[in-house]
Amino acid sequence: MTSCNEDARVVNHQVGTCRMASSDDAPPAEEHAVVDSQLRVMGVKGLRVADASIIPHMQGSNIHATVMLVGEKAADLLTREYRRLSVRRVRQRGFLNGS
Repeated sequence: MTSCNEDARVVNHQVGTCRMASSDDAPPAEEHAVVDSQLRVMGVKGLRVADASIIPHMQGSNIHATVMLVGEKAADLLTREYRRLSVRRVRQRGFLNGS
C-alpha cells in the first residue's frame, strides 16, 4: 500500500475550466461563461484564451491534437482581425481610392 500511495499520480488533463459562451450576438445564456466563440475573454479588452481550458468535456484520448487545433483556430481569428484592421487603416489613409 505504501508503494501505491507514493507512486499514485493524476494522469488526466485539465479541461473545461474556462467556459465558452454559445453566442457573440446576445448576452450569454450561461452566466458563468468566461470567453466568447472568438476566444475573447469577456470584460478584458485584447485578451484571448487559446488552450485546453476552453475544451468543454474531457475526451477519451490525449488532448494534444485538440489543443493544437484550438491554437490554429486562435491564429486564424487573430490573422483575420489583423487583416480587417489593416485594410481599414489603409482605406482611412486613402491608399485604396486612388489618392
